[in-house]
Amino acid sequence: MAPPLVYMLPLTDTGAPDIAGDHISLPPPREPYTLRIAIEGASSITRNGSLWTDVPAKGEKFGRNKFREFKFVSHLVFFSFFP
Repeated sequence: MAPPLVYMLPLTDTGAPDIAGDHISLPPPREPYTLRIAIEGASSITRNGSLWTDVPAKGEKFGRNKFREFKFVSHLVFFSFFP
């Protein structure tokens, strides 16, 4: 069995693709693949940022100008070493 195909999309601090050119082109999903979004942990987009995509939800038709929002959820955990 062939290893899974994975594409990596690094984002800048503003959330723009950190790639050569002005957009990313992915192949049609004839064969399943994974798209990984890489965000630096200290990036400002990790605080209340969103990812917008024109990939339709399952069962919906594609629309070039129809976008869905996925909000980034940040969880802060504080540790206390004092009783």
